[in-house]
Amino acid sequence: LASKHEPFVQRLAIGLGAEEIGSARWADCGEGVVQLLDLQVRRGHRRNGLGRELLQEVVRQAATYNRLKRCALRRLWMRTDQRAEVIGRSFLTGQGFHHVATITGLRPGADDLIYVKSMD
Repeated sequence: LASKHEPFVQRLAIGLGAEEIGSARWADCGEGVVQLLDLQVRRGHRRNGLGRELLQEVVRQAATYNRLKRCALRRLWMRTDQRAEVIGRSFLTGQGFHHVATITGLRPGADDLIYVKSMD
């Protein structure tokens, strides 16, 4: 079966001189839905708004990408680890994401949480 949807993944980075201090990756899921694959800021550079800047740039790029496909950006979602990513979960909640699902048993000893931000 041929897929109507070609995979698209974009990577962003923030640097300080030659040092990369933050990055994000996102993937188009089709129909105005984008998955935030990862978003990270190095220790020592956190809590300075860089994560928020990266997320805003992901949203800007994803909206532009979807507009080119004649589709509005509708949802942004991300998977997090329930135990290991407490600060990341707090960040997502502070940026308007909501916990919508918990996936158990996918990875031994870990539960995955799904967070979604509605753009419409």
